[in-house]
Amino acid sequence: MPTAWHPLARAMPPGELGAVLGGLHANIAATVARLPTHQEFLDRYCRSRD
Repeated sequence: MPTAWHPLARAMPPGELGAVLGGLHANIAATVARLPTHQEFLDRYCRSRD
């Protein structure tokens, strides 16, 4: 668990902080959704050279 807040978080009004964090969450989720699965990554980049 975090033991402190980042100073920027203390400077923002709660509604604005919620909006910023919500936007960050949405951006991360959209990026992760475009990534290949672990198996797809292995199949593409770690194939055997038999």
